[in-house]
Amino acid sequence: MLENVMADHCPSIDFANSTNTNSISDKDFSNAFVNVSDIVKDYSEKLNVPFGEALHDINEYAKTRIVLVAPTGFAKVYNVATNTLVVAGSSVKTLGTIAAAQVSGRSGGSLLASSPVSVIAVPTMLGMSFAYLECLSRGTMIAPVFHVTARVCLITLKIAEITVNNVVLVIPSRIIGIPLIANASSVVLNGFGIY
Repeated sequence: MLENVMADHCPSIDFANSTNTNSISDKDFSNAFVNVSDIVKDYSEKLNVPFGEALHDINEYAKTRIVLVAPTGFAKVYNVATNTLVVAGSSVKTLGTIAAAQVSGRSGGSLLASSPVSVIAVPTMLGMSFAYLECLSRGTMIAPVFHVTARVCLITLKIAEITVNNVVLVIPSRIIGIPLIANASSVVLNGFGIY
């Protein structure tokens, strides 16, 4: 019911219930932000419940969702162009490194022995690339493939985070009195914040 009311007020909204993600254009998001009381009022009238209860229902719904605001117009062109350049640049650099290693006769094992941090860095770069491709392909048939691939690539980073959180950051957290949390994989997937 709430999704129908939101779709009436924001035609560009897309509900990806499998990933608890809503995507919306920046113009519709601004419109929803300005007219939030109208959305709550319409929802309360359709459910025949008080305004406060409808607002509570909407808040509970919002707690479980990730909202992606998609830029439109020039902002969209700029966003796609700059992000594509970043991903393409990283890919070209990675391919160049692999090609140089092949030419010099180094194997994957010798590269890992000389740079063990690449066990975490390479899958993290791949995870970031696939997470970006997922954002670009939202609402298409290929988006779930990018979604799963990004999370699989970030498993090594998640293992490193768990180790750092449970071994390295325990004592400083107790000394300072504030929990210190490594959450880079969540930042890659969801943006800044504690998840």
